[in-house]
Formats: sequence, structure tokens, C-alpha cells
Amino acid sequence: MATICAAHGVQDVVIAPGSRSAPITLAFVRHKGFNCHTVIDERSAGYVALGIAQQSKRPVVIICTSGTAALNLSPALAEAMYSQVPIIALTADRPAAWINQDDGQSIQQSHIFDAFVIQSYNLEGDSFHEDDIWFVQRSLNEALCLAINKKGPVHINIPLHEPLYELPATHTETISMLQSDISSEQYNFNIPFPSAPRVWILAGQQDVDAETAKAIEHGIRVCNWVVITESLSNLPVAASIQNINEVLASDTDTLSAPNILISFGRSVVSKKLKQYLRSIPDLFHVHIDNRRHLVDTFRHLSYQVKGEPAVWLNTLIEKPLLSERDFFEQWIIQAQNKQTQLHTFAQSVPYSDWYIFHQLCSALPPDSILHIGNSSPVRYTQIFFHLLPASITYYGNRGVSGIDGVVSTAVGHALACPKKNHFLIVGDLSFQYDSNALWINPFPSNLTIIVINNRGGSIFRLIEGSKHVAELEDYFEMRQPARKFEHLAHHFGLPYMCCTNEKDLADLRENLSNMGAAIIEIQSDPELSSQTFADFYQYLRQNS
Repeated sequence: MATICAAHGVQDVVIAPGSRSAPITLAFVRHKGFNCHTVIDERSAGYVALGIAQQSKRPVVIICTSGTAALNLSPALAEAMYSQVPIIALTADRPAAWINQDDGQSIQQSHIFDAFVIQSYNLEGDSFHEDDIWFVQRSLNEALCLAINKKGPVHINIPLHEPLYELPATHTETISMLQSDISSEQYNFNIPFPSAPRVWILAGQQDVDAETAKAIEHGIRVCNWVVITESLSNLPVAASIQNINEVLASDTDTLSAPNILISFGRSVVSKKLKQYLRSIPDLFHVHIDNRRHLVDTFRHLSYQVKGEPAVWLNTLIEKPLLSERDFFEQWIIQAQNKQTQLHTFAQSVPYSDWYIFHQLCSALPPDSILHIGNSSPVRYTQIFFHLLPASITYYGNRGVSGIDGVVSTAVGHALACPKKNHFLIVGDLSFQYDSNALWINPFPSNLTIIVINNRGGSIFRLIEGSKHVAELEDYFEMRQPARKFEHLAHHFGLPYMCCTNEKDLADLRENLSNMGAAIIEIQSDPELSSQTFADFYQYLRQNS
């Protein structure tokens, strides 16, 4: 098993300790060809594996014992499925004869992750019949090939008999590689675009892609494309619109709507953007995506095509798909105006979450990696995306956008990329939810965790609907007592710093690039932060 994984490029193995999984663990640890990371909490372990796989661009194995421990992998596998990350989940199981027989840690484990994985396999891990050995090896090869070529998680469930700590004699392991089903002929597909094109190019969440960035820059220059990017698009294209949420927060009646949308990447953050695109009648939408299912986020999908975005975009430039110049200038001018208004508003903003993110984003060092927590942090970071150095790389769990494994995912990234500085900006609830990530030993020395402590789920004060209900604090926001995370940091042996005002934040800015492994807590007032956020968008509307 370990030899087959190594042959397919696996280098990292995350191990959640347990007894039933001992034979699997020993096989990988004794192989000597892997970086083995031990993470006690299974849910955290799943996200650490996710982070390593995202950062290394290689498949990662996670080993878990039987019973309810295995169920804790679900959140990370769901994120991996929708973020297209190759994870090989190996769960140890009790022999089939003991399931439902009141034996400890015995549950129905076969196919428990079917909604969140590309494929599930149920093996007999300790049978020595020649046919069974061949079947196990064949299944392992198939699973690894699917995970790598289809870019997603697979689940391999392995029932094991006792004794658990005596490895069998090794067998010759067979390796096979499946070929990708993407054909270059698809790039010649003749798409019947509407006449008088008004073209938007929209980049969703993706990894850094220099070739796509180059194609987009070329398309802006020669084809007048209006390009929409967010921080998680990882496309530092200066001429793109990086503040679409603020642009759409104002009156757009004077702007011509696009009639062609070319999109690629995964999810987008801006809800206003989704609503705007869904409202455009007769929008012609082409989505570039290698996933096996259709993705119609904006309800206007005309074609979903397979292939690499850079190749498709260069094909459209050669076509050429020319957009109207007036249309291009309208949107660019509007984006520039909103950016100017943001700088004006920033001159008098009080100490609040808005102020904190403005200061943080303008102080993060170049060439670092920024991990963005869900809910409020990812939205605030998008507002100040244009202030961040172009060399920063962004990551966030936006496949399913959960708050339950953000810290562990960042730890995984930092472990896989030790030569760069990593920063995680995360809310207090998300940080507490995943505080077991601090349990990881050794904790990566290159990860600085910045916790925005506004005493609860402040996202419910920013979105429409929930902020107006009388039960907001008790049943949605889950308002927390005024407490610090100092003792938690000291418990795990991590340096700690707390900011409560402008002066503290200024001191942090001066030292941010040299913090290393630390927990930085920044406290803010939730009511004032909510009001400042609302005031900002009101200011934009008044100056549209």
C-alpha cells in the first residue's frame, strides 16, 4: 500500500493516532519515503491534509482509525471535493462480522463519505489470498489515479483483524496510471457568441496561474475585456476590477450590462456579484471547468467546456472576441471612483473591524501567504484586496465555506511550505472552533495567527435579514463574554500579543513581518464595527 502511494507521488501522510489503524500507520511510517505528520484530532487532521495538498500540489494520505473517529473527516473531505483537492482517506474498520454486534468503535463505515468523494472503496486489508492481494492493489491504483486526475478526494475503507501491530510479509505491488480524458481538440470548439460583445471575464477561486494571468493581461489590452478578480483568484492583474462588490453597491443603471460572461475557477465570494449576474436577461455564459458536473452558479450557463483557462482565453483572443471600448471604460472608471471613495472614507473611520482590516492589509509583507477565514474576514479582505502586495498568495476554505477547519488548514499549508511566512486572519468563533489545531506538535514556526475578536459571529450583523431580528445576539451571533485568548496561547507555548486600540495596532504593523509562530488577538466592538461597515456602503451609494 505505501509503495503504491509513493509511486503515485504521495510524499505527505497525516496520521490521526488509533489502534485499529496501526497496520496502516506502521506501513507508511516504516516505508521511510514519507513526511509523516501526527495530528490527534481527526477533524483537524483532515484539514491539515487539505492544507498540505493545496500547498504542495500533490495528493496527501490521511490515516484514521475506526468508528466515530472516521466520521470526523467529513468536513475536510467535503471541502476537498468542492475545492478539487486530491486527498486519499484511509479509514481502518472492524471486520464485517463484528459490525452491529456491540463491539467497540464498530459502525457502518462502507460508503460513509459517498456524497463528498469521487469514489469509495471497501477492501479486505489483511487477506493473503493471491486474488485478494491483486484486488486490493488494483483498487488502490485506481483510487490514486482518480484522486490525481479528477482532482478530488477518495475514500478507502480497510477492515482489519487482530493482531494489529504485526505487519505481514511484503508483496510485490503493481502500479498503473490512468490517463486524463481532456482532449486538446476541445479548444477548437466553435462557440456561437452573441454579436456586439460586451465581455466580462470572471476569475473564481484558484491557485496561482502565471499563464492565465498573462492571457488575461493580453485580453484586456487587445480585446477590451472587463476582468473581475477577487483575492482568492490569485491573479495579480493590475487592470482588473478588484472591488466589484463596492462597484455593484452603487447605482449600476448608467453602466451597460455584459452580454457575455467567460468564467473559470471555483466559487466567488461576492453575493452582490452573483445577484447581479443572475439578474441579467439573456446573458451568454461559458464556464471553463474540468469537474464532472455542471456548475451553473449564475443561472445562465450556455456552455461548460473542459481544459485550461489560459489556452481557452488565448483561443478567444485569436478569434478574436472583441469587446466594446465604451463598455470597458465605463466599468474601469466606476471601479477607480469607488477605490478613491474608499481612501476618502478611510481618513475618518473609527477603530473597528473596518479600520483593523484596512491597517492589516496595508502592512502584510510581500511574498507571504495569506490564509483567510470565512464569514467576515474573507469579505473584509476583499474590500482591501488592492492594498495588498501583488506577490501575496491567497488561500481560503471556500469550497463549502465552513468555519470548522480553517486553522488546521493553515497549519497544513505552513508545514508543506516552511520557507515562506504564513498569516491566518480568522474570527474568534472560527478560531475557538478549531483550537485543536494548536495541539499539532511541532507547531509550524512560520505561521502567525491573527484573531479578530469581536465577541461572536459578527457576520450576522453584516448580512441582511439576521441583523434586524430581536434574537440576533442569543441565537445567531452567539455573543461571547469579553475574554482574551492569552491563556490558550500560553497553554500551547505560543507567543501572544493583544491589540485593543490604534496604538497597539500601529505597533503590530511595525513588527508583523517578524512575528513567526504566534497568536495575535485584535479586539473590537461588534456594534461599532457593524455600524462602520454599514456607513461605508451608505457612503458609496451617496457618492455614486
